[in-house]
Amino acid sequence: MGMSNTTPGTIVKYANPQNAAEAQARFIVKEERGERVLIEFVCDLPIRPTECVPAADVVSAEPTAEQLAEQMKAEIRTDVAAGTVPATVSSFAELHDYVDANCYGGTEELFDQLVTESETDQEHQVKLDKLSAIMNPAMDIVDAWIKAGGLTATE
Repeated sequence: MGMSNTTPGTIVKYANPQNAAEAQARFIVKEERGERVLIEFVCDLPIRPTECVPAADVVSAEPTAEQLAEQMKAEIRTDVAAGTVPATVSSFAELHDYVDANCYGGTEELFDQLVTESETDQEHQVKLDKLSAIMNPAMDIVDAWIKAGGLTATE
């Protein structure tokens, strides 16, 4: 049981989903209860279903900055191949001249997962900080990759 998958506010998924619907389901850890965690289903229902499960039954669904950066690079390569973004772009910031670079890597979905409805401004800020702690380093990784010639390198 890793601390990262039981900390309240962490987005988790089932460790061993039994079907496709369970594989897609995402939950927010609401409380730690010893060896169990109270999780809340991420959905649009006015009252979200909750469940208390063994902590070992869930794993973090939040990407690392490195994982997000790799997904961003793949999408940027696709845009370069399609002619949407020129291979001469020299920084992450310059990508914004052609696309909304902040949306690379599924960051809109990540935003929707992490920045859910909050009861207080402080709770909302904590969620934004968690998002920034993943996105900002990922953007820095991609910026360094572009500056090192990543868009023109053959892979």
